[in-house]
Amino acid sequence: MSLRIFHIIFLISTVILFSFLCYWNYSDWLTTKKDISIFYMSISAISGLLIFYYGIKFYDKTKNLDG
Repeated sequence: MSLRIFHIIFLISTVILFSFLCYWNYSDWLTTKKDISIFYMSISAISGLLIFYYGIKFYDKTKNLDG
């Protein structure tokens, strides 16, 4: 497995992790009504979107590489 493929798999798993954290903090907010859960949900969503954007740019930049 090339370093490029490993990087793409790692980015996908990171986006999935941040999506789970976003959902988890939203469910926690529904049960506890703590404002910190909304803050963590926002941070998770923003981080996931930024990593997703980075992944698209990385894929476009490296799609012509062999391996």
